[in-house]
Amino acid sequence: MRKHPTTPVATIIVLKSLFGMAPIAVDMYKVDSSGIDANPKPGSQVQPCNRVDYLTHANFHKHLLGKELSSIYRGFAASLARRLPSLIIQEEWTHFPDLVGFWLPPMTSAMNEALAGPIIECVNAEFTNNLLKYYPYLHSLMKGMPRWLIPEAYELQKSLVRDVATWQAIARGRFQEIDIDPLTGRDPWWGSAFMRERQGILRQVDHWDQDAIASSDFGIFWGLVNNPSRIVSLHVG
Repeated sequence: MRKHPTTPVATIIVLKSLFGMAPIAVDMYKVDSSGIDANPKPGSQVQPCNRVDYLTHANFHKHLLGKELSSIYRGFAASLARRLPSLIIQEEWTHFPDLVGFWLPPMTSAMNEALAGPIIECVNAEFTNNLLKYYPYLHSLMKGMPRWLIPEAYELQKSLVRDVATWQAIARGRFQEIDIDPLTGRDPWWGSAFMRERQGILRQVDHWDQDAIASSDFGIFWGLVNNPSRIVSLHVG
């Protein structure tokens, strides 16, 4: 009986086109016919460590819902509060042409720190700016436009994945269990328990090297920063 992948096709396209994941790593989604439930679909012979769709979804549900999310939120709020004094906010009303553009950089930077700790922006102080510069290329990359037409998009993608990989290498080399704050579950290297646990999951997937994990985590920064931040930016005003 032929087995069909249960990962949405859009996810596979995004991982390759937007996040620069190597084809051999993307293929692990294509062959995953086990579904996203705890019990694999009948007939699926995918090894437990290769149930990448289920494992990542379970990690999302564990840490990005309910009380586990509160730790990330508190980290975000504290990080944003430290950035507010640097914003040009005057007592008088001031016309600003782009409210989202005003709030998005500090909110994105704060979310990056809440997710992954402070190291990611120590690796490259322009990480947040580059992430925001990358956003307008979404549709062009999804359409498969070649490098020679949008060279900046591919350079930004390469730089962002490289920065994530560098942060991960530092965290892997420096992290110790004693670094975990017993009250918040956070540590200075991986940042949140969500990101820390995620590394252990992804390292077990066949054919996934550090570059593949970096591409996947780049997707986390993209998804968790761009969508919520733009929504909250509108409400802040």
